Amino acid sequence: MERNIAIVICYSEHLQNRDLITSLCLGIEEEGLPYEIQAMPSEDVYTLATRASFESDLDVGIGVNTAGDLGIHQTKLPDGMVLFGENMAHINGRSYGSNAARLIKGIPFKDYEERMENQ
Repeated sequence: MERNIAIVICYSEHLQNRDLITSLCLGIEEEGLPYEIQAMPSEDVYTLATRASFESDLDVGIGVNTAGDLGIHQTKLPDGMVLFGENMAHINGRSYGSNAARLIKGIPFKDYEERMENQ
C-alpha cells in the first residue's frame, strides 16, 4: 500500500452529501496542508478514519460514513479510536478539516461546533 504525504480522507462510497467532503478539504487547505480523498465500501467511521491515517505519511486521517458521522484518527491512537467523533448535523466541516491539519502542526484547535444564533 502506497502512503501519501497528505491528510487522507476516506469516505463511504454511499455518502450522499459530497459537500461535506468539500468543506473538510477547504479547512485543510486553509492550514496549508495537502489532502487526498478516497471512496471506500466501508460504513464504519472508525475503520475509515483508522485506514486513512495509516495511508498518510502525516499519520492523520479523516473518516466519513454514509450518515455523515466523521472522526479524525492519528496513528498513535489505538485502532478504532477517533478524536472529535461527531455527526455533521452541528459541525462546521471547514473548521473540522482545519483541526485535522492543526493536529499535525501542533497548534490549538478551532471551535468546530456551530452555535445557535438565538440561545
